[in-house]
Amino acid sequence: MSNNAAEEVVQLMNILLDSDKPELERVEAAHKLGEIRTPEAIDALVRGLSVDTPSVRYAVAEELAEIGEPALDAVLRALQLNVGAAHIYESVHHILKRMALYPSKRAIIEPVIEALEGPAVDAAAPIAAAEARRKLRELE
Repeated sequence: MSNNAAEEVVQLMNILLDSDKPELERVEAAHKLGEIRTPEAIDALVRGLSVDTPSVRYAVAEELAEIGEPALDAVLRALQLNVGAAHIYESVHHILKRMALYPSKRAIIEPVIEALEGPAVDAAAPIAAAEARRKLRELE
């Protein structure tokens, strides 16, 4: 990635994560990061799953779902690392439900969705995410 592209990702991530910026500007930053689609842009979007503003989180989730398979490991990693974060669970659930519409990784994604919908989500979801990530690595 060129220096200009890297700088753009950093600038957009800073806007996305800045709660003092207008909501619409942050949503637009999420959309622009989704268009860039580099691993760095995906990581910036994943960081955006933790913001407090629901509309910004929704825009981030939509962009990650749209990116699809290239974002899957990063999304699952976020689920593993944010035990107990209900807004992360909600966003990841949304992303995975959208990704499950495509058959290529459905068998890997569905157990994670089931864990997110189950009664012991704090225990089950990170374990299911770790198992899904292991299966993804085996496919590489």
